[in-house]
Amino acid sequence: PQLGYYYPQIVQQIRFSGAGIEAQGAAVPGMSLYILIGRTEDYAWSLTSAGNDVRDVFVELLCEPDGSEPSRGSLHYRFNGECMPFEIFDAGLLNGNPVRYPVSVHGPVIGTATSGGRPVALTRKRSTFGRDGLNLAALRDMTEGDATTPEKFFASANKFGFTFNWGYLNRETTAFFSSGRLPKRAGG
Repeated sequence: PQLGYYYPQIVQQIRFSGAGIEAQGAAVPGMSLYILIGRTEDYAWSLTSAGNDVRDVFVELLCEPDGSEPSRGSLHYRFNGECMPFEIFDAGLLNGNPVRYPVSVHGPVIGTATSGGRPVALTRKRSTFGRDGLNLAALRDMTEGDATTPEKFFASANKFGFTFNWGYLNRETTAFFSSGRLPKRAGG
């Protein structure tokens, strides 16, 4: 795995042993439902970052519902010919302070700029946004011993939306899979 050798990591060694399950490997402390990198009695798997591009930046033209000139602080943007309000996402409190930010149909606002003299908002759309928890299905399959053949390994790893390179081996063979929910782009 792509983990540094000389500084603390965000993984821990873990072992699951019980009725119908025998697996061990590395898991995230406090979130150890399933093993990230490990082995069962029949196979082993590992993953490293693949680095595929799953994020796009969009330029949202800012507007005001009353037709007045927008500013960089405007909370409305133009979409499909309409002046629409940004959704305000409430992430909760950080050190007692509320953390809120505007979100367009293309994702959260990451900054503002000026384009052709007009104020715009920059948003970032990630193909896996809102689907993060679905990645657990792949790790569950691996941990629970469901990837006993390369074909079953491919089916399991394909449930992982994040971009990772997966290595796999069992007693007869090895396999490789590159996972990722890659966005569809115009012209591509």
